[in-house]
Amino acid sequence: MKEALNRIQSGDDDAFGDLVLSERVYNDLDIENIVLPSFNLDAVKSYLPYSDRIYVMVCPNCIRNDNINDYKKLVETGSIVPVLGSSYSSFDDEFVDITYSHNHVGGQEYFALRSLFAGGEGYARVCAHCVEERSTALKAQLLRKKLKGFPERSLNTLMMNLHPYIEPDFELLDKLEEMIVRRDSEGALSIMEMGWTLSQMRSANIFNSPVVISGTSYQQLPTGYSDQVDQTQRHAVKIQKTIGDGLGIQIPDGLELSQYIELASDFRPRIQALIQKIEDPSDSNKWQGSLDKEIINLNQEAAKLSKSMRYIALAAVVEFYKNNQIKLNTALVAASMSLGASALGCGVTAIAGTAGGAVLTTAATGIAGSRGWIGTGPAIERATRTFGNAVQPHIDSLIAKYVGSSPMAVSILSLKKDIGAAT
Repeated sequence: MKEALNRIQSGDDDAFGDLVLSERVYNDLDIENIVLPSFNLDAVKSYLPYSDRIYVMVCPNCIRNDNINDYKKLVETGSIVPVLGSSYSSFDDEFVDITYSHNHVGGQEYFALRSLFAGGEGYARVCAHCVEERSTALKAQLLRKKLKGFPERSLNTLMMNLHPYIEPDFELLDKLEEMIVRRDSEGALSIMEMGWTLSQMRSANIFNSPVVISGTSYQQLPTGYSDQVDQTQRHAVKIQKTIGDGLGIQIPDGLELSQYIELASDFRPRIQALIQKIEDPSDSNKWQGSLDKEIINLNQEAAKLSKSMRYIALAAVVEFYKNNQIKLNTALVAASMSLGASALGCGVTAIAGTAGGAVLTTAATGIAGSRGWIGTGPAIERATRTFGNAVQPHIDSLIAKYVGSSPMAVSILSLKKDIGAAT
């Protein structure tokens, strides 16, 4: 690992493959990911519909008997990539058995990456000897002042969160010393919170992630971190979840976890495509320079569209074919077997503009049924949903032209309806 670090620092980017064991992690390093600061099922589920690259910081206290089965499902389905905050020996055997055989970032890999990316903003690194001296002096101050509510273990936690250290970190330590001298316990604890915030920012930086923390958590950082704070604020605005929540595009809570993971995976491409268009001003003539205003306008347009008689009538026709299980099963079979009308032995024609021209007529249905090609069950239902997700954006564009609305407003309506029908 040390050799790989030296090679990377010398400009050999290929050495990243030797630094991280997981090929998926290696490929993800240059892509935007989501990094969550701890394992929290609700937080993971809230991001699953928007990203298939969710990295979760995990410590020995994160996974317990009451949530290890949920953790196992998420890891085994590739829904999350655990990032271990310490060595394997710190975790119990069951956790290691689940984690080791799946994509993850081990403790040594994680701290090697932190060391590599520390100082990425151009700040000077601080040597371990100077840090140790500073830590010893602060411990001596704590011993003399006996700061209530801020024991030595709090200082140790702060030092661990800041590791590896860069020059502005000493600004925080200077402020902490002021708090200790003044016996300001509340101020000292706020410094410790800043250390935690910086730790999350640095972890996010490793994996090209927006910083998924409250804006108030980094407002009080010293001026030496201004570049990082600006970057954090820019990233925070772009978190896809903000748009999805604003538009009400969510997988309903209360589902069994396996079903939630499946639906999030199925609908994620459509959700991502829609949100990407909203984020890109060039794709919308109504862009107002304000994301919140754009979301409000889209919600109003979608609400108005849902009451339009032309939309209701056309949507009903499309829904007839899209939700007719037998017809869609036939279309899927025909597509998978490269069957056209002549292969089915009749003069069947596709219904143009409906399900991308792939939904066949009743005649085809009868032939497919008589030959035993039509099946039912979870696999067929999911295949039908996958097929529908692939063609629905094209249908949305056609409907938008017909009813005189924006494709995005139509997509919002159809996406909400399809998610509701699947649950």
